[in-house]
Amino acid sequence: MASNKRGTPDLLAVISGRFVAIEVKRPGGKASKLQIAQLKRIEAAGGLAILAESVEDVIAYLAISDIEIG
Repeated sequence: MASNKRGTPDLLAVISGRFVAIEVKRPGGKASKLQIAQLKRIEAAGGLAILAESVEDVIAYLAISDIEIG
């Protein structure tokens, strides 16, 4: 049973005090219009919104956003 509303990113977290939303797709997968709209809303509110195909994608985005992990 899913508890998320449609379009909500797959992973939600707070990392180093920043709200981070991650939409996970298999390589070559496409986000829906609703998922993209949700990611844009999160960015507009000051959060980080990541569309990722791999852990490496997430690490790279966090690095360019000056968020340290580990």
